[in-house]
Amino acid sequence: MKPRILIVDNEIDTQKQLKHLLELANFSVKCIQDGSDAINYILETIPDVILFDVVLPTMDGLELFRIMCGYNRECIFVFMILCLVVLCF
Repeated sequence: MKPRILIVDNEIDTQKQLKHLLELANFSVKCIQDGSDAINYILETIPDVILFDVVLPTMDGLELFRIMCGYNRECIFVFMILCLVVLCF
């Protein structure tokens, strides 16, 4: 069985890029845009790894992390803090 990764990010382009790379590496990937939906999914299906953004609609990533720690799920949480750097000349 392929390792399962959940991506929680409201940026669709980021989801697509990460999903593509992880599927090439033979992972099973599920993408969700919202912290509340992520909790429901995690309670039904325990992923092996959860990649999640700190800035999410309805519930930020830190709150999602705190809630899921209370459920004592055996999965790995990875915070994604992506930064766009724009150089102006």
